[in-house]
Amino acid sequence: MSDVRQICVFYSQGPHFERTVRCIKERHPSAAVTTIVPKGYPFPETLRSDVQEIIETKLIHYSIQDVGSSLRLVRNIRRARFDLFVTMFDSPQLRLLAALTGARAAAWVRVDGGYFEIPTSFLAALFCAVFRGLVGRATYALLWVIIRCLPVRAAKS
Repeated sequence: MSDVRQICVFYSQGPHFERTVRCIKERHPSAAVTTIVPKGYPFPETLRSDVQEIIETKLIHYSIQDVGSSLRLVRNIRRARFDLFVTMFDSPQLRLLAALTGARAAAWVRVDGGYFEIPTSFLAALFCAVFRGLVGRATYALLWVIIRCLPVRAAKS
């Protein structure tokens, strides 16, 4: 994607925010990078030259349960019309956020600098969230059955 002009890097708590911004800047050196960080976040001075704009969110943490605040955040991101939306992790919630932002492309950057594209289709993100939730619940149920129902034999000494 060579015609990327505006990139949004969405902060998630973790140690590799600087690495994510640098990875994106290396991939798209001429693009304007905007970071969205939580209210009161101490922005690293080493990144000031790589970032054109720093947007502080109204809340420190957003949740799907807080629909009003989440929708305001999405509306503000959509208004900026980013070409690329970048997250620091691959989670169902961040995939849904990436799909709702209206960006033409989305990606996430792994801790080691690996760059992976995320589908920007809302239905794909919703399917991923539902599927991961079902797999998680099925795994929990299976473990519960194994722990509660299978007999444990004492080890012979």
